[in-house]
Amino acid sequence: MNTNDIANILGISSSTVKRWVKQLGIEPKRNAKGHFIYTQSEFDQLKAFHQDQLKQENPISFLPPEKDEQVLKLEDKIQDIELQLYNKADGVTSVQLLQHRREIEDLLVIVEKLEGRIEQLETQMSKSKKPPAKVEPISLDGPQTLKRKRKRKIMGMMFGI
Repeated sequence: MNTNDIANILGISSSTVKRWVKQLGIEPKRNAKGHFIYTQSEFDQLKAFHQDQLKQENPISFLPPEKDEQVLKLEDKIQDIELQLYNKADGVTSVQLLQHRREIEDLLVIVEKLEGRIEQLETQMSKSKKPPAKVEPISLDGPQTLKRKRKRKIMGMMFGI
């Protein structure tokens, strides 16, 4: 087996296999192209090392005991800070929601006033005997003027004159 075969079987990168070979002191043979060739016993060593790596449940177990306590205190502080952050975010969201609610209520009041005004105008128009004046729709695009394209002469097209 070569390095890539072992990496694929164990589900790790080939650089990890090379690093583990150095750590374990394995000296594999090389083929004619200079690639490492591993025996079954060398593969078994790498597989056992990989399983030991997976069994380690606590990644901070390599630290001395006093370091473990400090790390646990830091983790507790981080959790407290995250909780405070979430609470702050909830508060900000609540304030924003209240502001939006007030804005919507203000808009509803304006809409009700406009509805009342429209009703007044409709009653005034129905009371008057004159037909409504023709109102042209408002164009938001602005005036459109048609520009006539200037014809270019053949010499100008060919020589850019």
